[in-house]
Amino acid sequence: MAKAHAWPGHCLSRTLAAKPLTHLSGEHFAARQGIVPESPAIQSDIAASETVLDEFLGADVVVIGAPMYNFGIPSQLKAWIDRIAVAGKTFSLRRRGA
Repeated sequence: MAKAHAWPGHCLSRTLAAKPLTHLSGEHFAARQGIVPESPAIQSDIAASETVLDEFLGADVVVIGAPMYNFGIPSQLKAWIDRIAVAGKTFSLRRRGA
């Protein structure tokens, strides 16, 4: 029988259903291009995006526990993935696609 080991580092938990991220809109994409959003709600949401991205980039291990509904993931998880999928930070675009 394998012996259980304690995790040696810091553990952060984010429950997306309890505090969901909104889905990206045109205002979010405009902000990524340098246009300052006028809406306080969008400004707050962009700050949340940066927090989620920083958490992801700072993680050594990411564990995702999610149900599948009709062979798809929940909307909240899709919104989280949209926030961490940032060209030049979490993936790169190259001519060959890798």
